[in-house]
Amino acid sequence: IGLEAYIYKKRKALSIYLLLSLISSIIIFVPLYGNEVVASIIKDKVLAYNNPLCIVSSVCFLLFFLRVDIGVNRYINWLAKSSFAIYLIHCNMLILPFYKRFMHYLYINYDGVVVLALVSFSILCIALCSMFIDKVRIIVWDRLIH
Repeated sequence: IGLEAYIYKKRKALSIYLLLSLISSIIIFVPLYGNEVVASIIKDKVLAYNNPLCIVSSVCFLLFFLRVDIGVNRYINWLAKSSFAIYLIHCNMLILPFYKRFMHYLYINYDGVVVLALVSFSILCIALCSMFIDKVRIIVWDRLIH
């Protein structure tokens, strides 16, 4: 593959990812100004991991990063080891109700860019806490094995 085709495929994958993410966001936020029950049902369907928009978007995101050459980076690899922990903690049925209530609280009490910043910061904090918990788990597990 020539360089132009390589760059085109990378941009195409990123463009599709961004477009589908934007469409999903619009589908989530537009009904919020109407019936709250309907908005909740739509939000749950759009955010579901088996939603075709989410699946195609994730695949395009993966394809984009498959085409990005960053070499071997030990810090990224160190963080990536705990990425599954983020998913497990984020989707834990004991934690999910608190997470949803907190995000709903942010949405109700803040507007516009502030709510986006707070949600983004909250997601980052949850990810970092999940990674920290997993790093402690890895250390404890390694000590138990040895």
